[in-house]
Amino acid sequence: MIISKENIIEIMDSMVSENKIPTLEEFKKSNLNAKYDKPFYNYVTNETKEEKIKRLKEEEKEKLYFSKCQDITYNSALKFSFAIPCKEIVDVIKSYSPLVEVGAGTGYWAKILQNNNTDIIATDYVENRAFLDTNNYFQTVGSFTDVKNMNAKNAILEYKDRNILAIFPCRRTNWLRRSVEHMNKNQKLLLIHEGRGGDVATEDFYDYADQHFNIILDNQEIPRRPNESPFLTIFEKK
Repeated sequence: MIISKENIIEIMDSMVSENKIPTLEEFKKSNLNAKYDKPFYNYVTNETKEEKIKRLKEEEKEKLYFSKCQDITYNSALKFSFAIPCKEIVDVIKSYSPLVEVGAGTGYWAKILQNNNTDIIATDYVENRAFLDTNNYFQTVGSFTDVKNMNAKNAILEYKDRNILAIFPCRRTNWLRRSVEHMNKNQKLLLIHEGRGGDVATEDFYDYADQHFNIILDNQEIPRRPNESPFLTIFEKK
């Protein structure tokens, strides 16, 4: 299976529609996480006018290609999820069911897990769901499976007998930090994130986690889009 930025939407669709989930190794062999490291404006001294014109044309082509790749990966995030599943990570998450997912968005991960015999309830909160079907990330909530209209705190309080799954909770708000304080002792939080300083969760959450959770699994890799470094950590409430 060849995986690339250009066909990631097709790949992510086949994962949920045909239950064809690539392994992490298949993703690693792809160029999905190829970074664009070459600077757009690499100024050269003593170049001729013709050399400068040629260089500027090449840089413009590179910028357009980079922009296209960014559009493809961003569109796949909006349609499906901000994190990409693989077979290994699905198997790990499944082993901690029953689960309740908070901030489930489209329900993409929940649907894949359900397709693989995981007991999971998906939740997300949209005020006035009858009039608005998108969340704060412009995803259509519940487009892949039923997503209960429930905020994270209420979901945790309602489903005390389930472990918690959270995938790329927003770093701009601290709803995850406010919610996990309601977890029971020994209850697990399965978090797909980028760690401190990453694009997921808040510093307040990590400060709280340092004091109130033990880590029972860390740095479990998942597939990466360009310039992302997500992984799975499993926390256990003290």
